[in-house]
Amino acid sequence: MQQSQLRNYVLFFVLSMLFAFGYSWAKLKLNPPQHPTQPDVAWTVEQRHEAELAARLAAAATTGTPADVAALATEPALTRDVLLQYAIAAKSKPAPAPDPEPAVDVAKITPITLGGDGFQMRVKLTPLGAGVRQLVLNHFKQADRYGLPDPTHPEGLELIPDESPPSFVLNTYAAPDDPRPLDTLGRKVWDVTHKQLDGDRQEVAFTTDLPGQGLRVTKTFSLGRGDYHVGLAVKLERLPDAQDVQPVRYQLSGGHGLPIEGQWYTTIFRNALVGWWTSRIRRGASSTTPGPSASTAAATATAATTS
Repeated sequence: MQQSQLRNYVLFFVLSMLFAFGYSWAKLKLNPPQHPTQPDVAWTVEQRHEAELAARLAAAATTGTPADVAALATEPALTRDVLLQYAIAAKSKPAPAPDPEPAVDVAKITPITLGGDGFQMRVKLTPLGAGVRQLVLNHFKQADRYGLPDPTHPEGLELIPDESPPSFVLNTYAAPDDPRPLDTLGRKVWDVTHKQLDGDRQEVAFTTDLPGQGLRVTKTFSLGRGDYHVGLAVKLERLPDAQDVQPVRYQLSGGHGLPIEGQWYTTIFRNALVGWWTSRIRRGASSTTPGPSASTAAATATAATTS
């Protein structure tokens, strides 16, 4: 019995050693170790010139004539100042930044109002950035953060609060491939070139020039008597003295400061719903009935201001 037990011990030891060596061998075969790569060395212009000169000397010593080796050995070395001048000349210079616009006193800017009595909306425009400063629905009531009627706003439902910055501002890019636009036009006071505040359709046009891009930009806001949306037309023209044709890229922002009704329970800001009501069929995404409710007005007017 002792011999049988000893044989079992020896067999267990041999099998353990085979398993250990087999596992190590399989691991190396299936997942060989990665050799560390040499890190890239960032050479200066002076170091690169010295390395190239040494390589040329070694090549001339093995394949060239003694005259070649002597010519390379006596080649005048570039001084550090000359190398720095070459490096500065080869470095691309960034485009000059545009001159900053002078500071604007917002209190001295006179706003222009579209709509009012007899219209569905009242839109206050500002020459600063040629944007919308305030938008109010005349025939709907304001709601507070709990979704209840707000008696502090009897004038109507304010969708875009009367505050800066203005909404629907247009900004251009210095180059078409730039990651961000310049805010120059958004901080500039535009010229009022057209204003019609009478009749069933009112219009106001703002214009400004970009001499650096040879461009003239015109934004025309319009509002009809029965409209629940503000019209906006953007016109781009070449200046008469523009020298060459350049690609233009611009960004048009949306509304700022849109309020939240029922802030304590809502999980979304607003849903933009577009539709119309007829006597026989109701079309659109809204499931509410027509009437002066704040939620219906908010959804309809939000679609109007963002379309």
